[in-house]
Amino acid sequence: MDKTWRRFLLIHLPLALVFLAFAAELAALALNDVPLRRHDLDRTLAFLDKGGMTAPVALVGDSVTQDVLKNYRVASFGKVANLTTNQASGVVGAYFLLRRYLETNGPIRHLVIASTPEFFGYTPDRATSKVYLDSVFRRGDEIDWMARHLPNSGAASWEPAVFNLENRIGYPLLALLAPTANTLPVGPETPQPGLAVEPPPIPASVLREIRGRGEKNLSIAPSVVAALDDLCALAEENRFTIHILHAPVPETTLNIWRARKTLNDFHIRLGNAFPPSCQSVGMNDFFTMGSVPDYAMRNSDHLRRPGWTNRYALKLEAYLQPLTEH
Repeated sequence: MDKTWRRFLLIHLPLALVFLAFAAELAALALNDVPLRRHDLDRTLAFLDKGGMTAPVALVGDSVTQDVLKNYRVASFGKVANLTTNQASGVVGAYFLLRRYLETNGPIRHLVIASTPEFFGYTPDRATSKVYLDSVFRRGDEIDWMARHLPNSGAASWEPAVFNLENRIGYPLLALLAPTANTLPVGPETPQPGLAVEPPPIPASVLREIRGRGEKNLSIAPSVVAALDDLCALAEENRFTIHILHAPVPETTLNIWRARKTLNDFHIRLGNAFPPSCQSVGMNDFFTMGSVPDYAMRNSDHLRRPGWTNRYALKLEAYLQPLTEH
């Protein structure tokens, strides 16, 4: 090997790599506070940090309810703050969203958690946490909370920007080009009484999923217990009431849960998950939304569109309407 190549490999190339790594780190630091726009959760958070909204009711929940609110407006404008997400961010994400909302927007009188029971038992794995929690909620207090309560969180870890160009530079650059988040997600349609629902039959594969759902245990994750404890503290401090609803459940799943006492045991554990001092929880609303025929489902969790999602939207509208007035 001649001297030119030796000089290149031993001096010039390492220096160039160090320079690139340094430049990437500077760029990442400059873009560190840019609100991302990868998914609905990012866009919701970008609006919350901007602030200025006042609504008497905040609604959180998983994708079953989010799916409905993407298409339907279930309250008059300014009456309900839609903070629904998918299960990937879980109750922890709902807690962080509500805390951000209360910091920059008007006070609420009611918090409604409308979700599947499984929402309370979910702990994200490392890959899911990275996309829907660690890289979304990046304030110091949020990072500390996740480090304490989420074993799969990498929020407190650090990775050089040169090894993570997509997340630390690529996505922030794309976010700079995205439209400004001017509002929370609100469905364009009003739910319609009398709209026909999708009829039977149900695909055999969906029926198997529904039965399999009923055979799984319902649990309360330790991180969810911690989040509920902190939600109660927020409720006491900000003087709002917490209401818990189950999203519609297919009747076969519900029958299996009841026969095995799975649901009864779950409700007892969920009630015990809230601290004894928490007086702001309405625990009698579990099945206000009710069960639905198996053929109402497009999979084990989500309703068929548009008829059955419209029916859920009508029930949500009826439930939320008196809360927006008191």
